Amino acid sequence: MRRWAVIAGCGAALLALAGCALVRPQHDHSPTAPAQAARCQELSELAQTAIDQQDYARAQGALEQLVAEAPQLAEARQRLGMVLQVEGRLAEA
Repeated sequence: MRRWAVIAGCGAALLALAGCALVRPQHDHSPTAPAQAARCQELSELAQTAIDQQDYARAQGALEQLVAEAPQLAEARQRLGMVLQVEGRLAEA
């Protein structure tokens, strides 16, 4: 039982440190690229605020939306997996 508390504590600590550094494509000249990047940054910040407040359901929602809008962002998928892990939903993570 103690092991799960330690794992959950470590997961929460990792989530707090995760942050998000979105990588913008250097050669993408499409007119929607800046708007999409701004939207991704907004969702990422919303998720991080929710994580900091330990509101994992809200963080999950924001990260799922981020993954749907920008599936190329591996970091968003990783953060979503970490949120699911902290919630104890290991099969989904």
